[in-house]
Amino acid sequence: VQDQTVSALIDRMWSLQSDEEGRSKVLRSAEFKAMCSRFQGHDKLLENAVKVMWRDLKAYNRKAAHDYVVYDGKIGYKEQDGVTTGVTMGYMTLFAAMKHYELKNSQNIEDFVRKEEVDRRKGLVLELGAFSYAEIPSKYDTIIGLTGTLEELAPVEKDYLSAHYGIRKQTFLPPVYGTSKAEFEFGTNRGICIASSGDHHREIVNAIKHQQRGDTKRPIMVFFATKQGLLDFYRSNEFSFFKKSAKIVKEDTMAEEKEGYIRSAMSKGSVTLLQREFGRGTDFKCFDDTVAQNGGAHVIQTFLSSSAAEETQIKGRTARQGDPGSYSMVLYEDDLKELLKDGMPDLRALRGMGEGRLRVLHEKRDALYTTHFEEVKSNIREAKASDDQARDFQQCLVEGRRGDIVERLTEYNLLKTRSSGPHHVVILMDATYSMEFLLERTKVMAQKLLDRLDQLIAESKGKYGDFEVCLAVYRNYSSGPAKVLETSGWLEGAADAQTFLSGIHCGRGQGNEAIEVGLQYANKLFDDGERVHQVIVMGDKPPNTRDEVKENRKMLHWSTGETNNWTGTEFEQETYFKDERAKLIQNNVTIHSLFVGKQRYAPGFFEVASDDGLKENLPLDSDPNSEGFTKTIARPILKAVGGDEAVQEYLKKYSYIK
Repeated sequence: VQDQTVSALIDRMWSLQSDEEGRSKVLRSAEFKAMCSRFQGHDKLLENAVKVMWRDLKAYNRKAAHDYVVYDGKIGYKEQDGVTTGVTMGYMTLFAAMKHYELKNSQNIEDFVRKEEVDRRKGLVLELGAFSYAEIPSKYDTIIGLTGTLEELAPVEKDYLSAHYGIRKQTFLPPVYGTSKAEFEFGTNRGICIASSGDHHREIVNAIKHQQRGDTKRPIMVFFATKQGLLDFYRSNEFSFFKKSAKIVKEDTMAEEKEGYIRSAMSKGSVTLLQREFGRGTDFKCFDDTVAQNGGAHVIQTFLSSSAAEETQIKGRTARQGDPGSYSMVLYEDDLKELLKDGMPDLRALRGMGEGRLRVLHEKRDALYTTHFEEVKSNIREAKASDDQARDFQQCLVEGRRGDIVERLTEYNLLKTRSSGPHHVVILMDATYSMEFLLERTKVMAQKLLDRLDQLIAESKGKYGDFEVCLAVYRNYSSGPAKVLETSGWLEGAADAQTFLSGIHCGRGQGNEAIEVGLQYANKLFDDGERVHQVIVMGDKPPNTRDEVKENRKMLHWSTGETNNWTGTEFEQETYFKDERAKLIQNNVTIHSLFVGKQRYAPGFFEVASDDGLKENLPLDSDPNSEGFTKTIARPILKAVGGDEAVQEYLKKYSYIK
């Protein structure tokens, strides 16, 4: 909603951003009164909008997670393999634009945002409802679809398409260019290599050199799971020989550069590093006959896809349109530990299986995906409730029922604020490679939990207290000062959590983990005058011992090989989890330990919990849609803000989910 009165109010708030009484002053200002006069009958909605706006301004200024980029003079967000400037993340986008517009005199032109972008972003951001993509097909009598990965759909996906959408007929068309000429040598170490700890980068380089040996100089495309993984490899000593000529294609690569890199990726002798997002739908064309004569392009995948469909798409970046090509995998053993945690087979046995290696990995992956799909179905059911509500509101708009429109609009947007004095909860999550297959579920669970608690507290109409959550992910010291701990700041809803968690990816561990830095962060919040009431720790390994802290801090950075410099960082002084635990308990903080790993690690992990805290063993394999996990975390929060009544209300409200 844009208007001169809104713009004036935003400018007034921006001028008061350093004032602790800024929000109150804005609500008493002439600018707020003018806006209320302009939009009469919506005072409650407008007051709420100011509170949300002030919350986002404070969050932006304390550098809460907000993964935006400055793109062509605008604020943009990564979307698949590109950047979109058509997305708005609450008021954070507006304030990012205003901040970067102030850099107009900066010499770094890439950080500059144009005034037109600020004007475009100035306005009230109101929630009008949420439609579910999963419900769209049910609104049509006939559904026709086209996909190149139909054969790779998991059995549970095919069953769901049949039962839920009535899609029962499948037709497979032969390839226009005939049988694929792609070569996959999965029976050899060249075809699928499982690299041991510390050798992943070296094995990827060996695979590149093998394909470019002699005069062949085949074009090589290497796909990585994350941007950080790609950059770590690019900066590594092992890749130094290729670094000068190699191209890297990330989500935030400028469009013009991206198009040029994609065109050159099929050139003789080229080496291109890409994020996994470019393995789907990107058309790599070859115009050099000598490339085909030398065997075509070679694709190296450095991670195991979570679905067969993605793996097929990445394979399909080579041997296109009848040309020859080949594909191989160089996997890192730590990435596979969660998949093989039942010990059948172990890594040594897997390496000796020849062609059977890929079959075993696929079977394990498909079994895990089947378990995860239960959570997908649960999310679809919950999204339907929001979809029904949004369609009802849409009907109010069509019929012009003004009273209902105002009431619904106010209700929607009142879910976004909380009263003063919230109950503060810090949630610490393990983000090391051993948690890779669980981290995505943890992200979904955290967003689901906050969304549910938001609704429950809002529906209580003041009966229950309020809460705020700070999310933090910990790794270990070989990740360096920038990645050993990442924090969100205080969040006030699922949307804030999604913004933070979308930028979190797994990093390197070292056996036990640096839980102590997470506890240290909670204590620092106290030192900064913030009250913390509960700390919830989720992970699969115990904290470092005192000796491990000393030794691990001396380790080189796992990807760059450089010495980690802790001087001048917030982790300059080493600490130990028992010391940090004692400080928290002294400040009456309850610490909960929620364990998801192998049983032999549980006793050490439970040492983190306070005497009055939970010590829960939560194997997610037997909790397919994470409901047990979600309810376990919800209980202590609800108990604090609403007592047993709030807990029972939650269990009653979501008892239909199994």
